[in-house]
Amino acid sequence: MAAMGVGIGVIASIVVANLIATQLFGTDPTDLPTFGGMIVQMGGMAGGYLRARSTSRIDLMVALRSE
Repeated sequence: MAAMGVGIGVIASIVVANLIATQLFGTDPTDLPTFGGMIVQMGGMAGGYLRARSTSRIDLMVALRSE
């Protein structure tokens, strides 16, 4: 599911980058290192979100009493 989201995001970003190519200073609309960095960054954010979501399901009172 994440790979499908990344694929759709890459395609959408290429389309949008071509639309705003006049505002991109110092990079090409399809600059590979920029897209690679964004994929890594979004993957890290997704991993953090999933970890926070699973942690938020813990009952705080139960966790505090067990300490």
